[in-house]
Amino acid sequence: MAKKQFEDLPEDVKGLIVEKVLRPTDLVNLCLVNKQLHTLAVKPLCRTVHLELGSPSDSRLSAFFSPKNIGLPYIRSIWLHSAHTKKGSGLIQQAKLMLRMLLEFLPENILEELRSEVPELQEINWCAWPALSAENVLMLYHKQRKMKWLEAMELDRNVLPVLQKHEGLRKDMFASARNLRLFLGTWAILNLGGFLVTNMKDTLETLIVHCNFDQIQDTGRRSTTRNLNDSATAPGLLTRTIFSSMLPFDKCEPLQNLTRLDLHCVGLRFCEETWCKVINFRSLKELSIYFCSAADSLLARLSTMAHLPTALKSLTLHHSDNDEHEALTALDGLLHLINGLETLIIDMCGVDALPAARGITRQKTSLRILSVHCVEIGPDREDDTTSGRELVYSNGDFLKICKANASLIELSCAWPAASLLSDTNGDWVQWEIACSFLRHLVTLHLSTWPSTNSLKKVVFLPRNIYDSLLRCFAQSLLVEFNRPAPPVFEDDSDPEQTAAREAKLLAQPSHLRVIAFGVHHNVFERRESKNMICFLRSTSRDAEGREQTFAATLNCCLRKFVEPRSTVLEIPSEIRTDVRAPGEEEERAPRIFGWGDDE
Repeated sequence: MAKKQFEDLPEDVKGLIVEKVLRPTDLVNLCLVNKQLHTLAVKPLCRTVHLELGSPSDSRLSAFFSPKNIGLPYIRSIWLHSAHTKKGSGLIQQAKLMLRMLLEFLPENILEELRSEVPELQEINWCAWPALSAENVLMLYHKQRKMKWLEAMELDRNVLPVLQKHEGLRKDMFASARNLRLFLGTWAILNLGGFLVTNMKDTLETLIVHCNFDQIQDTGRRSTTRNLNDSATAPGLLTRTIFSSMLPFDKCEPLQNLTRLDLHCVGLRFCEETWCKVINFRSLKELSIYFCSAADSLLARLSTMAHLPTALKSLTLHHSDNDEHEALTALDGLLHLINGLETLIIDMCGVDALPAARGITRQKTSLRILSVHCVEIGPDREDDTTSGRELVYSNGDFLKICKANASLIELSCAWPAASLLSDTNGDWVQWEIACSFLRHLVTLHLSTWPSTNSLKKVVFLPRNIYDSLLRCFAQSLLVEFNRPAPPVFEDDSDPEQTAAREAKLLAQPSHLRVIAFGVHHNVFERRESKNMICFLRSTSRDAEGREQTFAATLNCCLRKFVEPRSTVLEIPSEIRTDVRAPGEEEERAPRIFGWGDDE
């Protein structure tokens, strides 16, 4: 029987194979093979489209808008990126015009998500288009009635009266909507957010709330943090407006279908009578808290039997702790009570210790992604969260974490000090031994840079030399991790069983593919980060033809197209700013990569 070739496979099987191709340039090459592969490859290639509007190159989008583009019917998500333009320039109006043309030429009822991002606002966790045209938003809701994601963002005029008046439009836009983002900064957006939550409260699955009310001023009224956030006597303006249909909170039914909650800059001091009433935390699967004041109050409430999350799979905490370290204490208490976490991301500043290893080891059967970064405040400036050093786990605690969570796929943390010009110290060797138990680890992220100290002297090297030494350092790590794990077991009561376990462990190869150094910040995702260097495990041949491990430099922007199991590198860190590699270099403009560029 002749062996089947790829051309002999059924079309649906070929489609499943094409879906596994990640790199956009590879999908483009598949489109050029033949007509059948062109039809199959264009679907994943056009499923998510990133468009940069408001630049002189907008004229090239005419080919994308053309009806001859067979990829238009397969678009499901569009990400809009604003070019670097000054307010008041004609390019902003041009961007609105191009968005209008995009909505005109898109086929009806195909879009599931329209998301906008502005690189200048990334530093404050803001992801909204500046003054998006209300007419474009209304057209979007008219023509795309299968939107799964809705947003309340800044518009050039208030559209709430139109939505309340148009019953047919309101019925269509909420037919398939299950996810909601609220970028709250004005009174109009706050009221629009309450309208959206009211109409989606029975089907809402994801709720993301961003708050930026520092300088809100609308219709002669000025808001302060005191009346926006909840108080000891009454709910605040924020919760009272968003969840207006659920008042009074002590008698309301919580959102039953909600599985994901993201809170950004929300006051949680008195969350017991508001957020704990409208949200069913026991059934919540994903919880993210980003720089919310008094986050320890919510974490303490979740540690009680009435609100203890039993289905939580992902927990993210970005927080600046107070002098009493109340948030760290509350986090340790919560981690000691829950189990079953698959993703745990902790990014804190103003603390004197790391989260207890006991709470992390409780997730030993389920944890796949772990990122822990904590920075203490420096002694010179108590109000400066960037002047302290990043804390490092002790050798014993890190060994316990690695041995208990042997199924980790992605790991991000600070490592002990090491030098590129001398042999590694004892602590570094102990950490290498501990990581050898992580045989399923794919991505390893070290937020601390190896230094160039030698014989108690600081050596300042040029950046290109430092990069070369760092590549060799990463290559040695890949070689060390590829060695068999040490046969260390605490239970030696059964010698035969112990020997079998040792043999099975020694036979397992390491899956480590990506090693990264540095800290990722909120940068434009198409802009190469200056604060992180990635290396990919590869192979090379020496002069005698023997294969050996080689650490190939990997661009941070294109990393996800090579190894998708490296999402831990996308987690931004806002607790440190001095994260440059310790090498001398000239300042140069960062390069912006197009999607699918090789380098």
